Amino acid sequence: MLLMLVIAAQAFQSLARYDGLLIPVLGVVNYTAPFFALALAHAIAKGGTIQRLRSFLRFYVVCAVAALTTVYLQTLGWETPVLGEVGVGIRIYDLGTVLTAYSGTFRASEIAAWHSATCACVILLLVTEGRPTPARLVLALALIAIVLSVGIMTGRRKLLVVFALFVASYVALLALLWRPARSIAFSAVIVGVLAYLVVFAGFGASPSELADRSSEYQLYVQRVSGVFGDVPDRFIELGVAPITWAYNHFGLLGGGIGIGTQGVQYITEIGGHIGAAEGGLGKIMLELGLPGLLAIGALGMAFMRHIWTLLADLPRRSERATRFACGLTAILVANGASFSVATQAYGDIFILLFLGTCLGALLAMPALAERERGEQAHRFMRRLPVRSRAGHMITSVH
Repeated sequence: MLLMLVIAAQAFQSLARYDGLLIPVLGVVNYTAPFFALALAHAIAKGGTIQRLRSFLRFYVVCAVAALTTVYLQTLGWETPVLGEVGVGIRIYDLGTVLTAYSGTFRASEIAAWHSATCACVILLLVTEGRPTPARLVLALALIAIVLSVGIMTGRRKLLVVFALFVASYVALLALLWRPARSIAFSAVIVGVLAYLVVFAGFGASPSELADRSSEYQLYVQRVSGVFGDVPDRFIELGVAPITWAYNHFGLLGGGIGIGTQGVQYITEIGGHIGAAEGGLGKIMLELGLPGLLAIGALGMAFMRHIWTLLADLPRRSERATRFACGLTAILVANGASFSVATQAYGDIFILLFLGTCLGALLAMPALAERERGEQAHRFMRRLPVRSRAGHMITSVH
């Protein structure tokens, strides 16, 4: 409620300062869309099953992979009005050359990169939430490699960081909550490190060697290979510094909701000079001021406490629900870290709704676990002979 009050107050400030409805409406939609998705997904999930949630994620993977193939087609030279970025597109000046930010039908490289990373995360979640066969595991890892390889052609390096954060968070949660997963977690870390070394060894073992090669794809690989070393600097420059920038330009109360939203530069002149909006913390300080930053921080802490309580209780209910909940939590953790330094993709309404859906499904996981346990007991009773079933029921009553 405190956050909603801050959003309403900042909407009025934006309306009064910029004399128009479009800017505050864009801002309000950006901040409230995840909550609508959360409420709807929670209501639907509570009435459904884990299998229905799995089907939803599988449907997303199919659609995302199909759309990512258009990024690959664009890299092959296909020219059609439906492929590529809107407008003149983005050029990446790096490595002493100019790289194209491919986007396919996503029409924005940031959006294509987000779906590439998220699709890889969901594939890994789907293949590990059950008991995968070696063949399924190999197939899933191959598909993840293909999806990330296509995503690298967007020129957006953060997709590898998002996937790495997901894997690290997923493995850590499984190791903490599910004792049999500790050996699996250790093996997953070893496999991940080996895969990283093998992939980059195939391109030349070091960025300096990659620079001597002429392949366009290798230039993109060289660009992303240094992303992990740049993480601390980017967090300071895009995560922390923009808060000071927003305070110096707009004070403690910010400049009004919506002025840091993607596309607002085409509505008002101030949108073209907002340097704080690229980092998530800076954008919140810019639009909602210090009250909004504190309200979102308090809400985030409340969510974390509640989710940890939920996760700690799930192992006694359902093993499968525990793995699913750990995976959904890891997706949210990875996106939260990404949002703190890069907000461009999070202006997309579908992304906001997808993340809200993941959170809503996570909060409904205890109910899904209980329903799954009841269904398992029902199936077990149906397999028993009639006489044994009666004896089992009498024993249960006693």
